[in-house]
Amino acid sequence: MRPYNEVNPTGLGQKEPKKRKTEVQNGNKNSSGPQNEANWPQSLLDFVNKSFQQAELLDAAQRTIFNDQIQQLIYVAAKEKKIWSNPWHLQRLPIFDASAPLQLVQDAPEIAPSQSFGTGLLPKKSKKFDSNERKNQRSARFGSPDIATKPQPIVDPRKPIRGTLEALEKRYLRLTSAPDPSTVRPQSVLELSLKFVVDNYRNSNKQYNYINDQLKAIRQDLTVQHIKNTFAIKVYEVHGRIAIENSDLGEFNQCLSQLRNLYNSSKEEELYMQTYEFQCYSVLYFLITGNNAGINSIHIELLARDAATDVNRLAKKYQRHRECLYKVIGFQQLLIEGNYHKFFQEFRYFLTANIPCAVLLIQNFILTKERLIAMNTMSKAYKKLPREYILLELAFEDVAQYTEFCKNFELEQFDTGTEFDLGSARAKLQAIIDQGRFKKVDIKGQV
Repeated sequence: MRPYNEVNPTGLGQKEPKKRKTEVQNGNKNSSGPQNEANWPQSLLDFVNKSFQQAELLDAAQRTIFNDQIQQLIYVAAKEKKIWSNPWHLQRLPIFDASAPLQLVQDAPEIAPSQSFGTGLLPKKSKKFDSNERKNQRSARFGSPDIATKPQPIVDPRKPIRGTLEALEKRYLRLTSAPDPSTVRPQSVLELSLKFVVDNYRNSNKQYNYINDQLKAIRQDLTVQHIKNTFAIKVYEVHGRIAIENSDLGEFNQCLSQLRNLYNSSKEEELYMQTYEFQCYSVLYFLITGNNAGINSIHIELLARDAATDVNRLAKKYQRHRECLYKVIGFQQLLIEGNYHKFFQEFRYFLTANIPCAVLLIQNFILTKERLIAMNTMSKAYKKLPREYILLELAFEDVAQYTEFCKNFELEQFDTGTEFDLGSARAKLQAIIDQGRFKKVDIKGQV
């Protein structure tokens, strides 16, 4: 499918200059309508480019809404032959402006009368706006017929398409036009593609960038075909786990947003048991980004839906995920209270619970900060503590990990080999906390 800037609708209802006799004869034979004979107006191209730049700041769910809105708007403009007559420099999308309706500016009551081109005479107010575009039209009409492009088929973005592509591998490219079925893979192929990509990730040396690109392409094919079933859930769960394994919180957050929508849209009670695992990751993500309201929402939902659950009837996997979920919800209160002793005790449970993604989230984004805060608290109560006690209390794996931790924060000078001089390190520890010298993550998962 050709991108927007290769589509050739022309001005509608405008007076055209007289054509030479031969040109008129050729035009009668080859023309497929005035909407497909010249390039799009520059104002439309500017509107599309500006919109996609703004969309870079949206999350995955919002980008889906954005794609639907911009495709529907251009579909209507093409169908109603308003590509040239609509003032695109004034056009707005509801995703960026909640007060704006999803309609062409030309169709708005306050400006519709002044945009009428039915008589072929331009109103005075629109002469300046259309002058450049009319020049483009004239250039296109008298240009070489050899460089004319084929008209783009109009696709209704409100209806799902059926993909026909059979390739297992496909690069992820941001959509800039309505999707072409020949470049989209149906679910049967996507299932094979997912297995192919995961096998490559587990059994070969493929880099994460390649794996991430392939998984995003699979997700895109699901979205344009409106596939929202258990397979779609599986795709987002697989991608979410792989993102965690590679410390890519931004991509994980996008998967998490879509999973919430997919989980909520499902009416299957059995599926709720499946959500324990990613609800656990959600709580950890909210702890990392400091979103206490998000944790409270999950806790309230859990109390409402899970209160009557018979744990003994759950599969072992779901029992384990459920227990981990309740424990990470408890982390919130422990961290608020500064109860580092209980927090690190609870963390040890995860090391034996066989939920590696939860362990990775805690180790990569929570442990370091909480160890620093705990040592700062200790320094206000103790002058010195045995090294072995600190290793045990703060859940260090071994002496090497403890030594690396001290080196990273320039604390090795306070370690004598058998004990840690907390009294001498107090000012240093307080400065580290005040300066926030640990990994920070914003609400979108960007480090």
